[in-house]
Amino acid sequence: MFYFLNKHKILQLVCILPLLIWSMFIIFGQATMIPNDSAHLYPKLYQYWTSHLGMMNVCNAVLLLINAILLNNFYKTNRFADNDTYMPIIFFLLMMNIGGFLQFITPIHFTMLVLTIIVSAMKDDNDKPIKNRIFAFGLLIALTTLLDPNAIWIALFL
Repeated sequence: MFYFLNKHKILQLVCILPLLIWSMFIIFGQATMIPNDSAHLYPKLYQYWTSHLGMMNVCNAVLLLINAILLNNFYKTNRFADNDTYMPIIFFLLMMNIGGFLQFITPIHFTMLVLTIIVSAMKDDNDKPIKNRIFAFGLLIALTTLLDPNAIWIALFL
């Protein structure tokens, strides 16, 4: 079945649509923020988003879409498949929906986005020197650490 699904991009797009609708239903209908006092900026973001629920839902929907697109671009640029495919988006949305990760908004959502940015930008044939990229990734990790202190462990990834 995965072979058949991988060969037909139209069928993949047809599978992505209900997964996106399911994700948006969870984000806009059931998502709640979990307070976290260990971070520096997250409590302020928590206060703002709990008073502006629409903004919280829109931002989390955008975070989800950016993560899905970046994962698919990483998969495509590193040529993990012979042809263009949207299977990484399908598996990502399926994992987020079935795992219940969209119901509770925590600082890990921001950490996951930064990790996705770092992984998708770690290509060896970039024009920028590696020192500049590592410095930029360090800045991203530092900003993410203000939202989630556990993001400091991403530095070990570099």
